[in-house]
Amino acid sequence: EYRLIARGGRVVWVRDEATLVKDEDGNSLYWLGVQYDITEQKRTEEEFRKSEERFRATFEQAAVGIVQVGLDGEWLRFNDKFCDIVGYAREELGAVSVFELVSPDDFERDFDRGVRMLAGELSDYTEEKLIVGKGGRRVWINLTVSLVHDDSGEPRYFIAVAEEIGKRKQAEEERQRTQEQLSQSEERFKVLAQEVVEGIVLSENGRIIDANRSLTEMFGYDLGELIGKDAIVLTPPEHREMVRRRISEEDTRPYESMGLKRDGTAFPIEIRPRHLPYSGRRIRVTSVIDLTERKYQEEALRQSEALYRTVVEQAEENIFLVDAKSRRVLDANDALLRSLGYTDDELQEMTLYDIVAHDQKSIDLNIGRIMEEGRRSLGERQYRRKDGSLADVEVNVSAVPYNGEKAMCVVAHDVTERKRAERMLEEIREAERNRLARELHDSTLQDIVYALQEIQVMQVVSDGDPDPALQDTADALKRSVEGLRGAIFELRLKETLDRSLVSSLENLVDLNRRMARGRYELELVVEDDFPSRLPGKAGQELTRLVQEALTNVRRHAEAGHVRVELGLDGVLAYVVVSDDGRGFDTEKAGPGIGRQSMRHRALELGGEFDLESAPGEGTRVRFSIPVSRLVKG
Repeated sequence: EYRLIARGGRVVWVRDEATLVKDEDGNSLYWLGVQYDITEQKRTEEEFRKSEERFRATFEQAAVGIVQVGLDGEWLRFNDKFCDIVGYAREELGAVSVFELVSPDDFERDFDRGVRMLAGELSDYTEEKLIVGKGGRRVWINLTVSLVHDDSGEPRYFIAVAEEIGKRKQAEEERQRTQEQLSQSEERFKVLAQEVVEGIVLSENGRIIDANRSLTEMFGYDLGELIGKDAIVLTPPEHREMVRRRISEEDTRPYESMGLKRDGTAFPIEIRPRHLPYSGRRIRVTSVIDLTERKYQEEALRQSEALYRTVVEQAEENIFLVDAKSRRVLDANDALLRSLGYTDDELQEMTLYDIVAHDQKSIDLNIGRIMEEGRRSLGERQYRRKDGSLADVEVNVSAVPYNGEKAMCVVAHDVTERKRAERMLEEIREAERNRLARELHDSTLQDIVYALQEIQVMQVVSDGDPDPALQDTADALKRSVEGLRGAIFELRLKETLDRSLVSSLENLVDLNRRMARGRYELELVVEDDFPSRLPGKAGQELTRLVQEALTNVRRHAEAGHVRVELGLDGVLAYVVVSDDGRGFDTEKAGPGIGRQSMRHRALELGGEFDLESAPGEGTRVRFSIPVSRLVKG
């Protein structure tokens, strides 16, 4: 095939067919040629080629996925966009069966449609559906499927156009969900609006379009009477201008006004307006709260506060408020100002740490307990006066709200004068005890000892058998001497403690040695680091606790050796009285008076009491207390 230029310069396509003609002997004679004009055929082929190129470009560059599938279900052709939709690379998709992309739920329906198209019952179809992409990913597409026929009408292949609509479906679902939520919200609003205590009125352009039951009951109207009315009718004339201005300015700040009931009664209300979408419109939703009860309570509270202020200011007790967090003094009555000598301005610049004459740790610990329990009695404490002196007070504290914050109300009863009187009385008692001790020692005890010695002389010089009555008298006198010495020790306990605790214990141990009459050895061991001096009460109670333990040993233990030991174990001070006596079963033994007394004394000092004993293994009594608490008394 080649081209020729015809007359006029027209290009003509020809197909030249030549045949070599030979004679009978096979010799070549000549060429016989026939030329065919194929110009029109070439033009048709060129147009088809350009059409094919245009189709191929459209196929490959289309913004939608396009596939050709053979009648046997095998891929014939697919473009890059379809590969993007299903997530496969071109070479990967070729190895994947067409049917693997079909959702199992759609398989039978899609197969039936293919059969119907081949049967001529269905020319094409379009639907939105889910297909299975790479990795099992579900992809929403809008699919259009057609069957392509040849010139004779025979089906050749299926062609499908797939548009990914995932974002659109997501937007539609979101829109539907939003619409459902909006509908549910409106329904909930209607239900709640009917149930809430607040009155709710819906208005548009100032006209009432709906209201809840609380509002109609609050104002005394039927709902039908309110619909269509100007919302301003619910306020007295003198307040309408202000309310109308707020409505026109679309002011949504809460404010107080007056409401007007159907019977003409005016009452205080709080109005809280806002603008909301409602059934496709923008309306004004107004909450109305009846303030009648609140105003009554506010007035009652104002009167109560005035009464409280009068009572607090005139009270003789020291009363003040403290912020629980900052510990700052918030308010105080005149009694506290007079007691401590500060002005009101000075006191409000101070914290609780400036007033309470105790360490910060104990103050914080008490505050924590107060806030946890709600109220607490702290017993006796000391407050600092402006002049540096200390005031003795009995303190009770309650947790209270104050301006929306947590605070403490402290009531401190000044017992300084009482404490001074108690100290004076104690001094008088101590002087009297010392006087009695001297008289008992110098007079009574000496007389008894002299009588005992006379009896002992009579027993020695007697020639006959010992007189049992005389021996009984001697024993009785010995017991009297021991008892009087114990009483004298008790009366002089404070005096000996003023010298030192060790001195007092040595006297106590010496007394018990004499009372033991050699039945057992008695040992006193005091470690060097044990406090040598203790506050009066602590020293007295500790000495009496040891005395109780030694009395029990003398009366019950039948011991050969007794040890009294005082020492320190870390932050604890301890006192141990142990013996090697007969011991007893602590579970079977009843709660003896001696043990109860020792336990009570230990608890009063803030310590712990332990008793260990077993038959034949002796007895060990141990009292322990934090050193810091012991030295403070």
